[in-house]
Amino acid sequence: MSKTVGIIGGGQLGRMLAMAAAKIGVRPHIFAPEPTPCAADVAQFTQAQYDDERALQEWARACDAITFEFENIPTRHLDVLSDKLRPHHYALTVSQNRVREKEFLRNLDVPLAGFFPVKSREDLQQAANELQYPIVLKSAELGYDGKGQYVLSSSKDIDEALTVAGDDAVAEAWVPFVGEFSIIAVFGQHNNVVFYDACENIHRKQMLAHTRLPASINQATEALAQNYVASIGNALGYVGTLTVEFFMLEDQSILANEIAPRVHNSGHWTIEGAYTSQFENHIRAVMGMPLGSTKRLGNIFMENIVGLDMQNYRENLPQEGSFHDYGKNPPKAGRKMGHLTKILPF
Repeated sequence: MSKTVGIIGGGQLGRMLAMAAAKIGVRPHIFAPEPTPCAADVAQFTQAQYDDERALQEWARACDAITFEFENIPTRHLDVLSDKLRPHHYALTVSQNRVREKEFLRNLDVPLAGFFPVKSREDLQQAANELQYPIVLKSAELGYDGKGQYVLSSSKDIDEALTVAGDDAVAEAWVPFVGEFSIIAVFGQHNNVVFYDACENIHRKQMLAHTRLPASINQATEALAQNYVASIGNALGYVGTLTVEFFMLEDQSILANEIAPRVHNSGHWTIEGAYTSQFENHIRAVMGMPLGSTKRLGNIFMENIVGLDMQNYRENLPQEGSFHDYGKNPPKAGRKMGHLTKILPF
């Protein structure tokens, strides 16, 4: 009898996790509050609020292992999932708050931009004095794809920045980076870890627009970044797919930007572009199965399809590349609707 993996969250990552699970004979079961999440198109679905502990417990009894597709889940309710949750919600506790995350990384000696916790106007003024303008103010929690962020160029921006980021934030020194890349690793249940090749990422309006491989970094830099990711995963006692985003500076040094304790947008290319996708390897890890090869099958170009652009793709399906429509309706501006991956010969 096949086993069941529970997936908390019903968005596109949950959808792709569910499809990867079914591919290897594992039944996916989604838990989400929305009435019609896109992941429910491809999996069994339980609708309930994330803080409904009774519903969580009942759902969990039908699952052999449980994972999640995004990090903004109220962790105080996840204790009812017992030892079925992978990765452990300690990873969520760290990554849900930017101040905690940065202090965690600093304690591991992972290089970071200077930062300063901000809970008041006075804190932000002190941060500006220490970090020097320009600085970036980010909401400590719930920010993603550039939401809750503001770049300050002078003290005139303080009030507007606090309005955008709120009264629980972190100020970061501006990083004059020349490139951005991510390292995606998968940690198994037997202290083994595998890495995908570094992903070079291009952002537009603070949202990932394109990912391409190979990345424009040398082998030594990639190995160094992988070592940092291994340290992070080991410190978290991690099981599953873990992503860390990095800045590349002009002198070839790197700084960690943020942790994503889940499958990641920059790894969507792995569905067609690697022997085993990040989604399948995540399912393998949380179910205690052997991990698959992460070997890349060609040079990669992956682009996100955002907002109303999806309507054009739906009316004129692309003839080249691997097209993914997440089934979200209606298309909305600024919303990730799908992606297209092109694989070229080495």
